Amino acid sequence: MKPKKTLSYPVHELIEKRWSPRSFAGKPVSETDLLSMFEAARWSPSSYNEQPWRFIYTFKGTDPNYIKLFDTLSPSNKEWASRAPVLILALYRVRSEHTGELNVKATFDLGGAVANMILEATSRSISVHHIGGFNIPLATENFNIPEEYKPFVVLAVGYHGEPDVLPEGLKWKEESPQIRKKTSEIISNGTFNFNK
Repeated sequence: MKPKKTLSYPVHELIEKRWSPRSFAGKPVSETDLLSMFEAARWSPSSYNEQPWRFIYTFKGTDPNYIKLFDTLSPSNKEWASRAPVLILALYRVRSEHTGELNVKATFDLGGAVANMILEATSRSISVHHIGGFNIPLATENFNIPEEYKPFVVLAVGYHGEPDVLPEGLKWKEESPQIRKKTSEIISNGTFNFNK
């Protein structure tokens, strides 16, 4: 069962429902749903409208590239991500097409595109879990990624499953309440003055 969020202020129901589970059900995700998620990413804002994001997606069981992406995950992430029916490698273009300089906004833009994807997924009752623990050089090699692009995060995508499918040491994470910093710790009016 999904832990409840304690909201300080009202938000859109998609934000309230969004969650990054580790337990995934065996139900496959359709390519149609995935394409709608990527369409949501496509319409994200970006600096100079460069759209530096790129996504490589793989389906478990039918695509040998799934194993190539799964193999890049750290051992602790493999424990739970093995049940995800889809893995996505999210990359960004390192240099600006506009200036030729390093695009220092590219990871910000990629994050916005992924956030759009996740809200679209949530609207379809699909969950997405970011995975930062993966081997970037191996992913680069496995997918023949040119040097002007850099892998940034892997996304595990699927329908939420029961915590019982997880190893014993991970079940508690699935059932624990979702905790966030207080609003006063992340915002300040007009000056750098944050409550601790």
